[in-house]
Amino acid sequence: MCSINKKQTPCVKKKEAAICMRIFVFNPDRPVDQATIQEETLEVEAERVCLSHGCYVCGSVLSTASATRNHIARIHGMYLPPREVGTRRPQENDCVFVPHDENRDSDHYACPSCWFHCPYEELDILNDHTLDEHDPQPIQDQDNERKKKKRCQL
Repeated sequence: MCSINKKQTPCVKKKEAAICMRIFVFNPDRPVDQATIQEETLEVEAERVCLSHGCYVCGSVLSTASATRNHIARIHGMYLPPREVGTRRPQENDCVFVPHDENRDSDHYACPSCWFHCPYEELDILNDHTLDEHDPQPIQDQDNERKKKKRCQL
């Protein structure tokens, strides 16, 4: 009798909002090159999540990550770095991201500087994440800098 070893590889199906896991079953007593491989597919429901770009300070929801960073700079006087240009949000194993006009299981705040996200009910987690991971820096008042330069020139 053979024992069963399983190797899982995730594959996200967006349309069906399900995660399929391919499980390869083989007899460990045989050499790998002679192993009989069977493929089974299991489908597991994934959580349908809608992401919104929220301010870590006040919870205001804005349309884009850059609008959120601009809001944080203008209203709260803090600088947050942007994400790397040209990179898309990676797929996750336990959830599928859906647009605002589709049915969803939950709404999450999305960090404007990285791929982190958390449920709306937990703004404090977004706040802690932002402070710990991105270390927002105060933006120096542009007008004060200009005034200092003018004083030095006189």
